[in-house]
Amino acid sequence: MKCYFAPMEGVTTAAFRRVHHRMFPGTDRYYTPFLTITRTHSFTTKERREIDPELNRGIPLAIQLQASDAADFVWAVRFLETLGYTEANLNLGCPASTAVSRGRGAGMLADPEKLDRFFDASFQELERAGSMMAITVKTRIGLRDPEEAPRLLEVYNRYPIRELIIHPRLRTDYYGGSPRLDIFSDWIRESRHPVCYNGDITTLHACEELKKKFPELSCVMIGRGLLRDPALVRQIHGGMPLTEQELEAYMKAVLESWIGTGIGAENAIWRMKELWSYLRPVFPDADKGFRKLRKAKRLPEYEEAAAQIFQTEMISAEGIGAAPVRI
Repeated sequence: MKCYFAPMEGVTTAAFRRVHHRMFPGTDRYYTPFLTITRTHSFTTKERREIDPELNRGIPLAIQLQASDAADFVWAVRFLETLGYTEANLNLGCPASTAVSRGRGAGMLADPEKLDRFFDASFQELERAGSMMAITVKTRIGLRDPEEAPRLLEVYNRYPIRELIIHPRLRTDYYGGSPRLDIFSDWIRESRHPVCYNGDITTLHACEELKKKFPELSCVMIGRGLLRDPALVRQIHGGMPLTEQELEAYMKAVLESWIGTGIGAENAIWRMKELWSYLRPVFPDADKGFRKLRKAKRLPEYEEAAAQIFQTEMISAEGIGAAPVRI
């Protein structure tokens, strides 16, 4: 079973990826939070830093892009190719209103004919340019109606997409309700492309149950589950569960890595609080520590709060939902 680490905005940065890949090896590919391509055909300084090959050396990495214009998308793909990257992932799943209102992310699913023209123009131009970049697509199954799914798959099947990463929800579902596994079943059967499943794989048990339903499935993408349990891929591959000692060392290393980027201790602590929000349920007796964490702004305050949390018992994440909990 191949396992991918899903992009999580504000968390799965280059500094975070380096630590996770070093301490919990085995993830087959990491995906950057999406870069939005504009008519200016340029990336910001922050975006260039995140995709700097030197900062991602040794990490199997795909760059996720969000675009609504074929020329913009092709420019970005060609630029990434000059940096040595081999996979560009088109985001057609982001449900945020800011993306959808501009016809990006899941907004591109609203008009299958327009999406068809986008792919036609993009692949023709990439072929003319002699591009060898693998184009993968992360998608939902529709915008607002399950009946949209067959037409979208028909569009995808027309083009040389290297892999289809499917989050079987509609845009209007956001992240609520249950994934629409009946539609995923149709897609995994009828897709011309290799298929990867994404959505609600929060524990080893969830992955095992998914595999029982779809024995032919050979790839999963995990986001929130890996933020809660950084050793989840290891367990999927038959390894040992996460220990509290490993987690403590990991959280210290992530903090040091973020501080090392030059963002400052206060910004690094803010990011750590986001990461801790996924871990809150596995420390059920750490109320005092989390209250201190919520108030912490300076490094000594943060370190005191984290130490108090780790003085309590960590329970297994198995069976606990992976949505963040306000701290």
